[in-house]
Amino acid sequence: MLGRVRQRLPDKAKAALRKVRLLLLSVGLPKRKQFSQPDAEAEASGCISVVVAINGPYTVIHRCLGSLEHYASRAEVILVDDGCSKEIADSLKNFQARNGWKLIRHDSTLGHSRATEAGARVATRPILAFLIRTRS
Repeated sequence: MLGRVRQRLPDKAKAALRKVRLLLLSVGLPKRKQFSQPDAEAEASGCISVVVAINGPYTVIHRCLGSLEHYASRAEVILVDDGCSKEIADSLKNFQARNGWKLIRHDSTLGHSRATEAGARVATRPILAFLIRTRS
């Protein structure tokens, strides 16, 4: 039933509801908290390639990549821009420059499977992890 109601909403209303949902999901989360990761934990991330196929809401992506900066500082992070907006593409370039991450760009959306495959092809670490966004 909820799906039918959602289908009838105008696109602007859907976008506004998504923003409210993201804000509610962020309530109580620490903002700009100083983080110090033990060396052993940081070292452990060095054997992992993390593939992030990106085509979604900016707020979610930004929060996800910020977490990778803090918790997987030595991992090989491969960002796959699957036809994102200019705003998101520019943000990905900033993350890439700041962290030395790999960035693959698709001019148009090829879909999650193709995006993750493209990232997996350039991965070099023995452990491969995929971050998957299941809902916006």
